Amino acid sequence: MPSRTPILSLIIIILISSLFWQCPDNPVKSTEADTTSHNFTWEIDTLGKYGSKLMDVVVIDENTILAVGDLNTDSGRFNAARWDGNKWTVFDIEAQYMGSMTNPPLYSIWYFSDNDIWITDVCAPYHWDGNKWILYHIQDMGLDACAGYGIWGTSSSDIYFVGLSGSIVHYDGQEFTKIETHSDLRVNDVWGNSENDVYFCQYDISTRPSSILHYDGQELSSKYYFDTIDYDSKVLAGSVHTIWAYGDTLYAGCSSGVWKESVKTGKGNMTSWLDICGDWIYPNRIRGQENNDIFVVGNWMKMAHYNGGTWQSFSSIFDTVGDYFSVAIKGNLVCAVGRTNSAQAIIVTGRRF
Repeated sequence: MPSRTPILSLIIIILISSLFWQCPDNPVKSTEADTTSHNFTWEIDTLGKYGSKLMDVVVIDENTILAVGDLNTDSGRFNAARWDGNKWTVFDIEAQYMGSMTNPPLYSIWYFSDNDIWITDVCAPYHWDGNKWILYHIQDMGLDACAGYGIWGTSSSDIYFVGLSGSIVHYDGQEFTKIETHSDLRVNDVWGNSENDVYFCQYDISTRPSSILHYDGQELSSKYYFDTIDYDSKVLAGSVHTIWAYGDTLYAGCSSGVWKESVKTGKGNMTSWLDICGDWIYPNRIRGQENNDIFVVGNWMKMAHYNGGTWQSFSSIFDTVGDYFSVAIKGNLVCAVGRTNSAQAIIVTGRRF
């Protein structure tokens, strides 16, 4: 008669193991950093004909994406495009100014809700209140500012606009106020975090100086300043083109690569462009939704994704040659916009699987 000992031992092992396989009250936690998938399926669209480009984009949901820029078509010029889940449609955003309607090329967009959207032309902000677009011509208000290159805000009563000649303008829901930078350097980008810190980056392609500014709601201070280009630096140096912040972490896209720094400790590290995408690039936008889900895009159709652990380059997914000017991500949908070398507007959409 065969012994039952091996069978009983096997049963005991199975019962004990099952406690660790699937136990909702005692999940097994990984000691590795959380990451997101690099796996995206990509689609490419072009809009307009020669003389077209898209400068900024916002992903609202799976079926709604808005992009702004300058679109030259057979039906005329338009300054915006909308994705409805099936196709892209061009349209015009226009507002009244001095008794007539104006619809200039647009540079940036910020979305709070369907009834609360901000855009800018090269110098001035516009607001959609659910009924009409309102142009706030800040120069007519006595502000010596041209703030159309970027937008960031927590609400329509706490929103920033940045642009040419050191321009930073804040709107509190009632009044536009210029924040003095005491610099003529163009302000390329703005972003804030949950700690009430707002960051600005400045860069002048002709004279080369660059800086990162910090605003705490009361005082604007210089966090970094550089007057030379350094492509091989392992510290933050050289031209800073774009910034993004999340929680305690500040990210800067500069000539060397992507700088990542703890705001509280001041400790940071540089990841070289050669390690990110195998080539040097001019980074135009870095955007994300968490520290483990970040995209950076730039000239020469360079695009890369950071998942919290590694960078993945998507720079060669298409044969198209051109430049990305901006990128937006929400959930598993990412959209980058720009211009091809044949001067058509380009839209690249990725869906994570």
